[in-house]
Amino acid sequence: MSRSYDKVVTPNDFKIIAQIMSEQLREQVPILKDFTKYFGRLAEDFLTNAKPSDSNFDWKSIVKITLRGNKKKGYVLPDSVSRILGIKAGEPVSEKILKRFGAWVPNGTLDQIVNGINTPENRRTGAKYLKVDFLGLKTINELEIFYANKLPKSWTNIPWANFDGKIIEQNFTQTFEERLRYKDKDGNWFTNVLQVPQKTEATWWDQVINKSGKINDIADPTRARTAFAVNGNHSNDAVIVKRYHLWGQENNIPTSTVHDAFFANTADMLKGRYALRGIYADMLKKNVIVGTLDEMRARGLPKDLYEKYLTEAIDIGLIPIAGKSRVGGKLLKESDILTDKDILKDIPKGFKNDYGWYGVG
Repeated sequence: MSRSYDKVVTPNDFKIIAQIMSEQLREQVPILKDFTKYFGRLAEDFLTNAKPSDSNFDWKSIVKITLRGNKKKGYVLPDSVSRILGIKAGEPVSEKILKRFGAWVPNGTLDQIVNGINTPENRRTGAKYLKVDFLGLKTINELEIFYANKLPKSWTNIPWANFDGKIIEQNFTQTFEERLRYKDKDGNWFTNVLQVPQKTEATWWDQVINKSGKINDIADPTRARTAFAVNGNHSNDAVIVKRYHLWGQENNIPTSTVHDAFFANTADMLKGRYALRGIYADMLKKNVIVGTLDEMRARGLPKDLYEKYLTEAIDIGLIPIAGKSRVGGKLLKESDILTDKDILKDIPKGFKNDYGWYGVG
């Protein structure tokens, strides 16, 4: 050790190493860049072109609402009374009673029977046509089909279908920074910077007549373009991580993970590796791109954009099809496409070669 700092590793050194690694990655996995750009453009097009008013009808919810009605909050005790009784304020009395018996699950069957059905936030349960009103004060005429529900004027959430088949909502709302400067009780000054959602403004007439529902969030397509693919990929990683822990629980094997690195005791390491091969093979059967596109289409993504992105995904190999897809300028053959059989094929039990150490996939 000395006081000479001319050979100290600096952040710039790490930056150079990262650039070298990225170049190697682009060479070995050329599709990675296509993946990020593809989903970035798709996210931007969804926020710009998909209209909630064009979303599909939620027929399942329509039937449930017909049988059980829309959800009503029910009678709520005054906050002061709830505090005196030592119970949570703001909850309907019916929910408090059902919770006592342990039979109530939020939005479960019993909740739906007693309180009704929650209105979907990303599908239509009805629509209103031929609406005529007088200066926004009174509706003179309208034709309602089924049970018209209020959806936003435009989307700020973008759906992502992950490996579990679940829909993950990614929110991209425009925000601005507001500096908040204040004193504490001792007279010390503090400064905080808040991220405040950007909103649309109501017209002067809407303000005069106190019209509700005229102030909405504003989508941020630029942020969606850069973050959508990365966030979605992390959600897919999380599914694999969860499956690994569930495997450990089922087999009474302690497991641990750090981000997407998997750990087990040395005695269980080989069992864990074989379990992960099975998990990877199962994930390969899930087509998250088609699932995401289908959900976007159901939320009003125009048909021509849906077909455009589906075709592009096949062309660039995100949905690999032999004889159609190209990756790195190469037309894919059947032997180029990874299958679940490739991942699950027998591999050497030792660690003398790459297959023995890593497996396939």
